[in-house]
Amino acid sequence: MTLITLAFAPEMEDAIIAGKKCCTTRREKHGEVGDLFVVRDRVYRICHIHHCLLYSARDGYYDAEGFEFPGDFEEFWATNVERFDHSKIVHLHFFAYIGPTGYYDKCMGCPIFETDAEGHCDRIFDEKGYHCEVRI
Repeated sequence: MTLITLAFAPEMEDAIIAGKKCCTTRREKHGEVGDLFVVRDRVYRICHIHHCLLYSARDGYYDAEGFEFPGDFEEFWATNVERFDHSKIVHLHFFAYIGPTGYYDKCMGCPIFETDAEGHCDRIFDEKGYHCEVRI
C-alpha cells in the first residue's frame, strides 16, 4: 500500500466528494490496487484497475466517471486531456472512500483480502511488505 498522487480537475474533485465519481480514466496506469490517494481532506483506495479502449471507457463507464452522458465524458476528455481517439488504450482506476486524512493506527477495513467480522484482514504486511498502518 503506497500513497500516490492523482490530480483531478476541480469539477472532478467535486464529483468525487459528492460520491458521483468512483473511477478515473488515465492514459497510463497509476499505482496498484490497494494504493491510496487524497482528494482534499479525504483518503481513497484504488480497488481495481482495468484497461480497455477509450470508446469502451466512454460507453461503459461514463457514469462511474461522474458524467450524465457518454458525450459529456468524451467532451471532457477532448477538452482536458487530448484528442478523443476511440482506439487508444486507457486505464480505468476504480476507487473507494476509506476515511478522512489523519493518522490511522489500525486497519480501516480491507476491501482486497478476506476479512473477519470487523472488516480486518489477517495480514499485518502484504506481499510487498507494506504495513496496513497509513500515515497521511
